[in-house]
Amino acid sequence: MKNRILTYFAFLIMVVIALFVVFRNRKSTMRPDEINFSVEKPWMVDKIEIRRKENVILLKKEKNKWLINHTNPAKRETVEMFLNALGRINIVSPASKKISDTITGKLLHEGIFLKLFHNEHLIKSFYIYYENETVPGTYMMDGRMFKPYLVSLIGYSGNNLEKLFSLNPLAWRDNVLFDLQPVDIYSVELTYPEQPDESFRIINQDGKNPHLFALNSDMPEDNANKDEVRDYLSYFIAVRYVNIDKGFSRNRLTEPFLILKIINTQQQKYEMQAFRRPLPDGSSDLNYYYIFSAGDTVPLLVKYTETDPIMKTFSDFIKK
Repeated sequence: MKNRILTYFAFLIMVVIALFVVFRNRKSTMRPDEINFSVEKPWMVDKIEIRRKENVILLKKEKNKWLINHTNPAKRETVEMFLNALGRINIVSPASKKISDTITGKLLHEGIFLKLFHNEHLIKSFYIYYENETVPGTYMMDGRMFKPYLVSLIGYSGNNLEKLFSLNPLAWRDNVLFDLQPVDIYSVELTYPEQPDESFRIINQDGKNPHLFALNSDMPEDNANKDEVRDYLSYFIAVRYVNIDKGFSRNRLTEPFLILKIINTQQQKYEMQAFRRPLPDGSSDLNYYYIFSAGDTVPLLVKYTETDPIMKTFSDFIKK
């Protein structure tokens, strides 16, 4: 009887220990020595998601081109430098017990959350936060194991790595305004607020026979020059802007002289508004103008000669 009781208690103790181990590891299947924030194969990454609370930026590689939030082109060199930098992340030490809980809270509620994908499969994800109050430095934490680590970047002299994970689209953007092949364009719509009768829409539904519409009409224009309409879609290849005018306020602008909307064959939308660039004497610049893309807070400076072929009017397409 005594042996049976001892056996029962031994079994009970084993069950309690097993339950403790399972409970302790519910939040993670990783050991501390398995933590590695470095990206071993950066060339495999084809989607990057950078998020802080409600602010999020998506960089995705589509047809060998990186796009920002599915619309504006990202500078390939900038994205590749970022991914290569992720391959040089080095763990300095775990956060000390004294500040570990504080840093964990800041990582979760104030930090940046990074996700890296390959073919829509998650490769790696972690939090990043720069702490400048307790023990200064950049901390990272794997989302699967809530333990923060102080990190450094090999070859980088500063200790604030968080600023490398920019949520500003302009930090990633290439100076390409458009780079669309005709077969990639579903529709183009140009609105001239000062000349509404010259506004138009081109629909390229089958990718071969685009049709011209007056903006206020649902019927295609019978008298349109089909060759002119077809050629027009080729003008959206490798169109560039000059630079970003960060010091200019939109409050100084009045109404746009042109509104352009493009929908590609994947039904992704791009919209921009063009404004005349004011000069100090009150006149308008005859060489350059401003463009605001949807969501941008600072203008792009564009040369008229770069986009003249795009700025056609409805009457330009009508047979003479």
